Amino acid sequence: MIFILILAIILALGGWRYYNYQIKQSWQPARIEPVGEEIAKLVDKVGGHVVLPQDEEPTIATVTSADLLKNQQFFASAKAGDTVLIYKKAKLVILYNPTLDRVLNMAPLVE
Repeated sequence: MIFILILAIILALGGWRYYNYQIKQSWQPARIEPVGEEIAKLVDKVGGHVVLPQDEEPTIATVTSADLLKNQQFFASAKAGDTVLIYKKAKLVILYNPTLDRVLNMAPLVE
């Protein structure tokens, strides 16, 4: 009887560890921040369309749910996957569509 109880505990612990391992393997971060080289490539692409501030690196954001932003005039033409470049010092915000390679909107940053 004790052997069966120990075997059941071992199987339960093994199943629990396997379940946690599977969850950990399937978890993907909701958003991966672009870094260094990726930001430089993005700035180069957008810089081919408009003159960008040279003395600062922008903060980058990605539109994930355009439906939530439709009530804001700046994001009226935004789609999921569009990129927002925010230049705080220059007080400039740019909405860019990387698929179309187009600047969709530009506006002054209001803080």
